[in-house]
Amino acid sequence: MQRSTIVELGENAMGTIGPEPRIKNGEITQAEVDAFVADIRTDEFYDEVGELGPNAAGGTFSLVIADALTTRRFMQDGDKAAQHAKRMYQWLTDNADTPENRLIIPRQCIDGRPVAAGSTPSQALIGGHDSDHGKDDCGAEKRLSDILVFISTNGDILRQVTTSEGVAVDDATHSMIMSNAKQLLEDAYVSDAFSLRDSFTEVAGEESVTCLSGAHAEVAARKNRDPNITLNRARVQEIYGTKLEAFNVDAGVFPAAANVISITPQEAQQKAVALEYYNTATALVLAHSSLLYVQ
Repeated sequence: MQRSTIVELGENAMGTIGPEPRIKNGEITQAEVDAFVADIRTDEFYDEVGELGPNAAGGTFSLVIADALTTRRFMQDGDKAAQHAKRMYQWLTDNADTPENRLIIPRQCIDGRPVAAGSTPSQALIGGHDSDHGKDDCGAEKRLSDILVFISTNGDILRQVTTSEGVAVDDATHSMIMSNAKQLLEDAYVSDAFSLRDSFTEVAGEESVTCLSGAHAEVAARKNRDPNITLNRARVQEIYGTKLEAFNVDAGVFPAAANVISITPQEAQQKAVALEYYNTATALVLAHSSLLYVQ
């Protein structure tokens, strides 16, 4: 299905990943970027969710942060992010590993890089990634402190983006997320990326962490609202190699995924909003202002 809007992330983006610096140094051209984004707008490179699994910032770690920003159902006093993550991953593995949930629980990251030789996308219920640059090379985890700072100081931006995309945000939910983001920083909740990687492997083994390859070459990001499809990066790379890549956020699964880790509809709604905030904040922290956003 054709996506109707393409915009640059603009002044709210704080990172370095995007087309403009690479166009300026002659590595790629604007015409190449435009052709690539025209393809990403369509579902040409999207397949039914299955072995690939849904995408969210940090894979299943997005659910951990959604819990931390809201009801903290899986969090105990004094927990750092790694302890919190391990507790949630264990609960999901023990209590929620069904064929239906494997289609809605994110287990791949939004990262556009290819899977390294010898690795595969996680086939567990849960999953995250590192890369051949290092075992701490997941920006959604490695930059968690910066992302929480962004959330705590840019609530108006995150709420505007979320509501503009058709997701309702009530005042109580927004206030809860803002307050909890600040408290997480004050309480030194953030764990290093090595420890966050271990939270996956201690529950689901090394195969739950996908090794990605190469440098970031994302020039676009798409927030996919169809819960039945996800980006097949291998098919993107058949056409574009590693010269042009895209972030992909499968936001269409967020309400159902939030419901799995919630007891009440209100809690699920709050966690779905937190997933939107965390994934948007992650993109804005990592990406350059020129990154093209497909809505």
